[in-house]
Formats: sequence, structure tokens, C-alpha cells
Amino acid sequence: MKKSYTIEKVVLKPVQANKLPPILLVHGAWHAAWCWEVFAQALNQKGYEVHYFSLPGHGGTSLNKASLNDYSLNEYVAFLSDRIDEIQPAPIVIGHSMGGALLQIYLQNKKLPGAVLLASIPRYGTLSLIARIGMRYPRTLIKSILMYKSEVIVESAARSRELFYSADNPVDYRRTQKLLGPESMKILLQLMWYGTFKKIKHETPVYVIAGDRDKITSVPEQQQLAQYLNAKLTIIEGQAHCLMLEPKYKELINYVDKWVKNTVI
Repeated sequence: MKKSYTIEKVVLKPVQANKLPPILLVHGAWHAAWCWEVFAQALNQKGYEVHYFSLPGHGGTSLNKASLNDYSLNEYVAFLSDRIDEIQPAPIVIGHSMGGALLQIYLQNKKLPGAVLLASIPRYGTLSLIARIGMRYPRTLIKSILMYKSEVIVESAARSRELFYSADNPVDYRRTQKLLGPESMKILLQLMWYGTFKKIKHETPVYVIAGDRDKITSVPEQQQLAQYLNAKLTIIEGQAHCLMLEPKYKELINYVDKWVKNTVI
């Protein structure tokens, strides 16, 4: 008997019908739908219909391949495209980190009402990000490459806290670390190469948002990305990589809400 394939998807409907566009949230590497729960509820309270999901092999979404490492970048982008096509009218898409990379690639051939890149993988791919991790945790990176297992990087609660959160974030990082899972090494390696990200051909408004305490990407990389995409840029002070789980997540939502109402609607 063929094994059933499950996709974890969550939809939050607004209390009252309105003219606000729906919003789709796309998580990054090692994460899953769970990372959006609090953020999505707060965004929904602003009146938005909010959709979020888990990529294949993440959270409650099952694999339809033998291994997560068998998935390619194009397959992740196709999975995202399918989720976008399910939503009518077309959503504004918010992509975090690797999710921002998937969104950038999607926009090379397709158009959206709007796109928000949160602490996204920058224009030149993940090479600088991996180098940054390697300088901070050289043995961990070498072990991850030799074992061909990306989850080695986030298997320590203390290390995941350093990578993803600001020092004063009260998040229960031990709990969130247990929710982290493996990531496709094939995709992480594909994202290393310059040329992965090309100019967006269609006129989709883009908004780049990052934190100035991010240890995965950097403010100069986000500034360069915004300039390359002709996008609005906001840097939130005191915030680290997982912006949707940082103390100022409501401030982040206010930035997004204002941008949508001033730019998209």
C-alpha cells in the first residue's frame, strides 16, 4: 500500500471580512510551521488571513522521497509555488532566511502582490553564512560536512540560541531547539553558489527587513540585497535572526502592516 503524504498547513481567518490581502509565511532551514505560531496569531489580529506551512520533511509534513537530502532547491520552490497557488486572491508572501531564498527564486519567473524578505539569505547565497558559522564553530561545521548532516549545526541548545536569538530574548530556547529538525544538505550546498539569485523580472514590490544583531546574515548583506532588488529596507535594532520569535515581533508586524497598506493595497 502506498504511504499517504501529509502536508502541515495552518489557516487563520480574520474575524470580519475585509479587503486586506492574505499573507503566506515561509519558514527557513531547520524550522517548521511552529516558528510562526505567535507571529501568525498577532498578524491575524490585525485583520489578515494568514497561511503558513511546513516544507517537506519538516514539522508535520512528510517526505515523499527516501531522504530529506534527496530534495533539490527547485523542488522546494515548486512546493512553495503549489502553496501559493492554493490561496485566492494571490497572497503577499513573507519568507524568512532560507524561505526568503525560495521566495527570491520564485519571483524570478512569477509575480506576487508583494514580498517580504525577513533576514533572508543574501544575494550571493550562503557561502558567507557558512563561513561565519565555520569561524564561530569550526569543529561543528566540519562534522556536519563529513557526516552530510545539517542538523549537527543546531543539535546544541546553546548554539541554536546563539545563532538565532538575541541575548535578552526570553524565549524557551531549549524547547525550540527540540523542535528544530534536519535540513537538506543538497539545498544548503546549492544555495552556496553565486548566480542562484537573479534579478526579479516582474514588478513585485519587495520589502527587506533584518535585525542588527543577526549572527547568520549581516546588515551590509541585507543593505546590498535591498539595493539589488530596489526594495524598501528596515533594520530593527537589538534583534537577531529569528525575527518572528524575537521580543520586537509586534514592531515587525507593524512595519509589515504599514508597508502593505501604503504599497500593496
